[in-house]
Amino acid sequence: MSAHHLKLNLDKTELLFLPGKDCPTLDLTINIGTSVVSPTQTARNLGVTLDNNLSFTEHIAATTRCCRYTLYNIRKIRPQLTQKATQVLVQALVTPRLLQLPPGWSTCMCHPTSAAHSECSGSSGLQPS
Repeated sequence: MSAHHLKLNLDKTELLFLPGKDCPTLDLTINIGTSVVSPTQTARNLGVTLDNNLSFTEHIAATTRCCRYTLYNIRKIRPQLTQKATQVLVQALVTPRLLQLPPGWSTCMCHPTSAAHSECSGSSGLQPS
């Protein structure tokens, strides 16, 4: 890896073992240099939390918790906002999280004249007003 100028952050390295239905549970460990990486029940990769059963329950719980917190904060400032401003906030902060997009990627939902708008609104069922 060093030949390609890559480094492995051992503090963030996780091992997730996904056994089959008939596969016995194994106690796996991987030795990397002087560090030992043991299997975990959940691992996070590119913002998605996977568990060893691929049920996504922890990921769904974290996503809903984040969206509820954001909606709660929007609700606190709602009296000072117009309906359009509230809609833009929800579309910019909550909807991308539910669609698994980084907030900057949701511009097609906020700008009805964009070329990608028809694809986004058609596939997700969201219609700007």
